[in-house]
Amino acid sequence: LTTSNATSTNTSQHQQVALQQQQQQASVPRHVGNHRTPATKWYMKIKPTEMQASSDNQIKPKVLPQELIRRHKRIAFLGIMHDNLSKGFVNILENDPTHRWDQVYILFPSDGCLRNHLAKNYQDCSVETLIRNKQECRKTLMKILSPVVHNLRFLQYDQLMHCGSYWDWKDPGGFIHVSPLTWGANPKTCPAMNYYWNSRVPSPEYRVYREGLEYLLGTAIPFEEEESGGVGSDLRRTSLREEFCDVIEENGPQ
Repeated sequence: LTTSNATSTNTSQHQQVALQQQQQQASVPRHVGNHRTPATKWYMKIKPTEMQASSDNQIKPKVLPQELIRRHKRIAFLGIMHDNLSKGFVNILENDPTHRWDQVYILFPSDGCLRNHLAKNYQDCSVETLIRNKQECRKTLMKILSPVVHNLRFLQYDQLMHCGSYWDWKDPGGFIHVSPLTWGANPKTCPAMNYYWNSRVPSPEYRVYREGLEYLLGTAIPFEEEESGGVGSDLRRTSLREEFCDVIEENGPQ
């Protein structure tokens, strides 16, 4: 009987000690994670664009997400036809007629660039048709965007390295969509990559594409002027370069 009582007392003491330890552990803050740079940081800054396939396993043309147009205030589109761009803005304005954007740049290829290079990617369309489509697209976008965009610019470039779109690219939280061209393929179905500024400073890859846009805006000319340029285009290039230099000075030499 004495042995049984001693065993029962020891068991009760062990239970009390275990309960005290549990209470102490519950009162001590638990550290979850750390502030070290994660080993997978590369995957958080760069992400392939998810492409959709048709029933016959062919890649569908890329569609611009509506949420991006609604959320971002400063956008630059670097493309060829931009024929689907107006639909995105129209849908946003139909849902919210008071919506406004601070800045939208839309860059088209010059007629010479279409003739000498890009027409090869549109085998079912003549160069003359591409040029007419480009003009009509600009007119449509001008009509839609001029009342709702504070700083709207239509520009032309002579050399295309890739298609893409830039979303609040000057500030943290922005990102850059890049779609390289593939020989003989329709630009709308070419695979693409997204580069995110989701850290204190942008990644080296992000900065390369941001600086590429800076260079292009410094050499592009307004759509309305002659492709050969002139005094007006030189002044325009200077102002664009000064604008981007101000941005670099604010963010530091990154």
